[in-house]
Amino acid sequence: MNIAESTSQFINGLQNIERAIIERLRESGVQANANNFQWHRGKGVVPPPMAIELEIRVQNKTTNAVLSREQVEDSWERINRPDVMVMVKALVADIVRT
Repeated sequence: MNIAESTSQFINGLQNIERAIIERLRESGVQANANNFQWHRGKGVVPPPMAIELEIRVQNKTTNAVLSREQVEDSWERINRPDVMVMVKALVADIVRT
């Protein structure tokens, strides 16, 4: 895989993970959108880093996670890694919890 393919897969993976979190939040009655997410502390993601931090801020709540480059790239078509699905569910639960 060349750097362009790797970068494209990485960006698609970030978007899929973000969409999955937004969808689950909305299903739980929490309004969220891409503006609630900060990836990699606002630093550039090209070339893809070996690990990336995600911060979600919704309704005065903040939660964080760190994902490996492999976890993100493996999510480029859809999220099918059990560890990523567990992380998505945990982040949503953390935001929804009162």
